Amino acid sequence: MKIKNKISIFILGILIVNLTIKNLQAENPLYILNAIKLTYKDNNKIIIAEGEASAKDQYGKEIYSDFIIVFII
Repeated sequence: MKIKNKISIFILGILIVNLTIKNLQAENPLYILNAIKLTYKDNNKIIIAEGEASAKDQYGKEIYSDFIIVFII
């Protein structure tokens, strides 16, 4: 019985660490912006990409538009 409890606690610990790491990565996405014109406003807290704009995150997902606004928090 004691071995089952230790194994359960160990597995639970691994799951908690794994979920915590995934949540930390999700909170801080990294984007690469490309556009004909990039404008920085409000002390570089707002980035405006105009003209054939694209944004790619660290997971390979891409967005294409004529106009993209990114708010830095």
